[in-house]
Amino acid sequence: MFDFEELKKWIIEHDIEQKAYKGFWMNLENYKIEEPNEFICYFSAYKGKEDRGDFEVEIKSVSINYSNNYPKCDYNHVIVTIPVKYKGKEVGYYQLLLNFDGTPDDDFFVIH
Repeated sequence: MFDFEELKKWIIEHDIEQKAYKGFWMNLENYKIEEPNEFICYFSAYKGKEDRGDFEVEIKSVSINYSNNYPKCDYNHVIVTIPVKYKGKEVGYYQLLLNFDGTPDDDFFVIH
């Protein structure tokens, strides 16, 4: 029904892995600035780029999502999901929503 090889080509063509990882690190730095008290609660030892080794971030899924007011489905994305572990403990996930032209539309950093 769906040709996964086409999706893989699209992922490579639009450099999705790089966009997702870059988005995660940028989101983490913004979180540190915008919510410093909450950030310290979860990531007290994190000081910056030198401490990135304390994180495990690896893309676990890429999905195509057709949504919003079915059957019209006019809010569609490719969604990249990265579970986030800090010092061996799963703390949440990062999701990047991409338009079908490869441009980022939105992202979410969710802490459990």
